[in-house]
Amino acid sequence: MHQKIKHILQELQNSSNYRTLTPMQHQQEKIIISNQMLINLASNDYLGIAQDRDFINSFYQQVDLTQTPLSSASSRSLSGNFKIFEDFEKYLNMLYSPKKALIFNSGYHANLGIIDALAQIPNTLFLADSFVHASIFDGLRISRAKFKRFAHNNMQELESLLKEFHGTYEHIIILSEGLFSMDGDFCNINKLIEFKKIYKNVLIYIDEAHSIGTYGQELLGLCKDLKVLDSVDFLILAFGKAIGSCGGCVLCDDIFRQYFINKARTLIYSTAIAPISIAFCLFVFKNLPHLVDRQNKLHNLSNFLRKELLNRKMDFIGDSHIISLMTYENKKALDLSEKLFKYGFFAPAIKYPSVPENQARIRISLNANLNEDILQNLLEALCK
Repeated sequence: MHQKIKHILQELQNSSNYRTLTPMQHQQEKIIISNQMLINLASNDYLGIAQDRDFINSFYQQVDLTQTPLSSASSRSLSGNFKIFEDFEKYLNMLYSPKKALIFNSGYHANLGIIDALAQIPNTLFLADSFVHASIFDGLRISRAKFKRFAHNNMQELESLLKEFHGTYEHIIILSEGLFSMDGDFCNINKLIEFKKIYKNVLIYIDEAHSIGTYGQELLGLCKDLKVLDSVDFLILAFGKAIGSCGGCVLCDDIFRQYFINKARTLIYSTAIAPISIAFCLFVFKNLPHLVDRQNKLHNLSNFLRKELLNRKMDFIGDSHIISLMTYENKKALDLSEKLFKYGFFAPAIKYPSVPENQARIRISLNANLNEDILQNLLEALCK
């Protein structure tokens, strides 16, 4: 077996697709690798919460550590259902009424467990945007669900699939993301809702991992801001990005929540996330109204960088704080990443299977700790 594995690894190296884990230290917007201080352009800490020592200290000053230990030491269905889980879910219920929240260990666990559970419902078909997160496709594959892909954000192709299959299947679940993690563009949620009104057996599943905390007047994401919570059947939130913690949840109606408690294997058979992490999530959500300035700064930085890239006629995609510099070839992405490293920027190459083949890129992930001077230096480095 070792020989076979060595052959696989060699093929990955030959195609410039071999992955390694790099030791690093973090310091706000910077990262230290091999004693070199770099600007971190790869973090999903969009609001700068995870590296904000003052904010974190204010959390520790008010948290009751006797009730929020560092481990749950059990699944929630046994002895791991600490009161803080109920407190956080009730707070989310209030924010996202009429939806009911169910916490998972991560957004990945949520997608995997929920889709696997939904796939057990007879005569169900999933229609997935081809660019949804790997965890969604993993849920489809592991559950052996019946599913079809449609081209990214192609509403005409999606409508054709709905016309073709709505009479064959009792339930059709459309899978998409609010803000796509690699292309940095948005789902046409209102169009999905139009389809749901036409085809009565359609349900909508939206993953807002990258839009929670970054979009909406209340920083609560796109679906809440569009006032479509009644129309979106399953809303996935992830807390390891703009929220600066870890964990995730599904927001759905109470019947589905009860069903997932009984059928979502990633919830049932996993030790629950540490209560201290859930306490921090709750703290962040309660403080979101005070973080609007960070959201505004993030959007301003995004607008600035996109405008400057356009002025320089650079090949990029992204309508948000996620901006990808397109190189298409793996080797070119690696070369550009190394060049930026030399000029003080950490921006790793993104290659297949994270993106489709021949769509390699440098994914720039902006955060509120950056400023225009840093981005100006980035632009100068790109032009050298």
